[in-house]
Amino acid sequence: MRTALKRLLTALLVLALELPALAGTADSLHFAALDSLLLRYCEAMLPLDNADKLRESNFLIESCRDSLTRQHVALALFDHYRNSKLMGEEEVAIRLHEQWFATKRLAMRSEFDELDAEMFVRFNRSSLIGMDAPAMRLYKPCGGHADIPAKGKTTLLFFYEPGCSKCRAEVKLLPSALSGVDF
Repeated sequence: MRTALKRLLTALLVLALELPALAGTADSLHFAALDSLLLRYCEAMLPLDNADKLRESNFLIESCRDSLTRQHVALALFDHYRNSKLMGEEEVAIRLHEQWFATKRLAMRSEFDELDAEMFVRFNRSSLIGMDAPAMRLYKPCGGHADIPAKGKTTLLFFYEPGCSKCRAEVKLLPSALSGVDF
């Protein structure tokens, strides 16, 4: 782990250990400093892969001694990764939900939030990298349809952002990478 990330983690843990004295009421003002550090912590973890982000997040949650602080940190990390603009990071939110909230080790803010989180996990779990896509029927612009996946054929659904330079480069490389595959 990089030195800056280690320093940030240490500062965050020190603050998390000091917060129980302040957390007599679960007032959001008591957690403002922690939230600021959590945001910086997540930004520092941006270059890590999802497995490392999950490992670091679990370590941070487990390091909180006070139950309110632990719940607050877990919810903040879940929310961060759930609402991430970086494609694929929702996997961290799904895994945090599975490990902390679905098992009832920690509670969500409310029953509504619990239902909302469960719907998010159910909807997004099947779209994680490496998972099979659900079967669907796509209608062609000139009539007819295509059922995906087709029996005995490899199916590729490629979603990309036209304004993304990395996506545009991948689109150009795709035909040569797939030249030997029967679609």
